[in-house]
Amino acid sequence: MGTSDNLHDDPEKENEKLSDEKRERAERKKRRIEEKKQKKKAAEDKDRFIRETLKIDHKNNLRVYSRRVGVTLLLALFFGMVAGVTFFVANHFISIPYLDDNGKGMETPTVSTSETPAAERSQTETVSNAIMPEDLTTLQGYEDVSKKLAGIGNSFNDSITSFTVNSADDTGVNYPDSLVPGLIFDEDDEHYYIVASGADGKYSKSSMQVGDDFSVAVDMLGEDKNIGLAVFSAEKSDFPEEKAQSLKKALLSDSAGLIRGNLVIAVGCPDGCLDTVVTGIVTNTMDFQSTDNEIKIIKTDIPYYPQASGFVSDINGRIVGIITTDERTGKGNMSFISIDSLRSEILGLEAGNGRLYFGIKGTGVDKEKAEEDNLTPGIYIDQVDPESPAFESGLRNADTITKINGNDISSMNEFNSLIYNIGKGEKFDIAIVRNNEEKILTGKVSEK
Repeated sequence: MGTSDNLHDDPEKENEKLSDEKRERAERKKRRIEEKKQKKKAAEDKDRFIRETLKIDHKNNLRVYSRRVGVTLLLALFFGMVAGVTFFVANHFISIPYLDDNGKGMETPTVSTSETPAAERSQTETVSNAIMPEDLTTLQGYEDVSKKLAGIGNSFNDSITSFTVNSADDTGVNYPDSLVPGLIFDEDDEHYYIVASGADGKYSKSSMQVGDDFSVAVDMLGEDKNIGLAVFSAEKSDFPEEKAQSLKKALLSDSAGLIRGNLVIAVGCPDGCLDTVVTGIVTNTMDFQSTDNEIKIIKTDIPYYPQASGFVSDINGRIVGIITTDERTGKGNMSFISIDSLRSEILGLEAGNGRLYFGIKGTGVDKEKAEEDNLTPGIYIDQVDPESPAFESGLRNADTITKINGNDISSMNEFNSLIYNIGKGEKFDIAIVRNNEEKILTGKVSEK
């Protein structure tokens, strides 16, 4: 019996031990549950804090955005009112002056209600339907502007003529008769003087057509085959009195004020057909070296036509250029030669001097550029034709012409004007700088 009692513990102690283990397990379970609850509560608190924070930021952002939108709308309304008042005042109370050829103000053109015979019209007469500044301020006025531009082009009907070119060239080769436009640019008591564009130097004699029902013989005074330019004269006595009274000379202006975006009107044969009016805008200007001159080319957005010829007017009805199809100007769009580059030659041909020739190509250097680049002001000679009056006078490449007959000179256009004023065969003094030494040469101009 003693041995059996040693094999087993006391039952009471065993029961106490089991109860203690149960309590510990229960407490551990309770602690785990409490920890889970605390973690869950902490996560919920953190999530609630983030949501509240975002809600506050959203409200703040919405208030800031609304405030900015409101300020922007108020500023837009304010500046819109300022712009509206400005346009109203400009259109109704401010007179925008036109500029004359010298850059001085002149009165805004008005429509005359009295009829003036064509013979009494002055060269400075302004086209009655010229574009007014206020015409270009509203979209609603575009159609009216288009009609006015066409009206300006049609106003040249009394100045534009056409030539039937009997095309027999110097070699005796005959070409089919063709028509080229002409422009009456001057007159005296006995003659009209007409410049023709696009003749290409293939004719020997021509007749001029005025309107659809009258033609008259003309005399060619001179031509420049390089650019297809010729000047003719027609005797007034060959015109019926009624026809003579309907003619008027066009005003040759300058293109110095033309810049990109300016409106221009092409007349004559700008699209290959006579009596056409085409409008466009200036897109670019370029300068080309030419013998004894510098040619200013003005490009437009008007489509290019190989058979194009004619003249270009500004919106005041003044001729500012002659259409060219020279391939060097590009074939994309129509270009024209500035009247500034041709005026001296046209007047020289009118006077019977022919196309004058000296034989240099150069670059003008004005005083401002000379100071910037430490150069001598004048004309820097890029090229002297070996068989030319210029070469015979002693001029050489890299010389700088500073004076002609004592007159300062700084551009090839000035040089071209001077040689036409001097005339063919007349001697003149040429002041030059060569290797920092001044020299005086003597030259003369020939006809080519």
